[in-house]
Amino acid sequence: MSEIKIPFTLILFDHHTDMIKPIHESILSCGSWVLEAIDSISMLKKVIIIGVRKDLTEAIPSCLNMKVSTVLKDEILQGNVLENEKIKKDIISKIPTSNVYISIDKDVLCNSDVLVNWDQGSMRLRQLMDIVQHINKYKNIYGVDVCGEYTFNPAEAFLLKSLKAKEMNNKANSMILKELIKNNQ
Repeated sequence: MSEIKIPFTLILFDHHTDMIKPIHESILSCGSWVLEAIDSISMLKKVIIIGVRKDLTEAIPSCLNMKVSTVLKDEILQGNVLENEKIKKDIISKIPTSNVYISIDKDVLCNSDVLVNWDQGSMRLRQLMDIVQHINKYKNIYGVDVCGEYTFNPAEAFLLKSLKAKEMNNKANSMILKELIKNNQ
């Protein structure tokens, strides 16, 4: 994102805010990278976090209320088409720039679509892709990253779970990639 030379909005699909102040200023972690991006990337105009747990929004410093918006995990209702349409329109209305960078942390997804080694959300993969497709209709997707792989440890006692997680996550990665390529042809 630091190489983007035009104004953009970060659309972050994440079950967490990734805005926890680090113990030491020189540490950049998966829990603090969004704060660092806001502080250091001048072209980043807004951050929208989609699928976040409500209690974790307390980590967002109040001084960033104008720069950070959230769509809570509880707002994303499974199977309610009308509500999902309202949410998609709301997301578009919150994006002040023509260009967006999308960051997908798969922990936002439910455990029937992917498996991760930590606290996980309830969004369906199809819902996530539906929101991305909607954003793509109205905004230029300048870049994308996907993270949140299950940490595979060959010595793990739950080897079958690790193999299942790898299979599920590979399937999700493939779907995300295919949808993004299809949307940008």
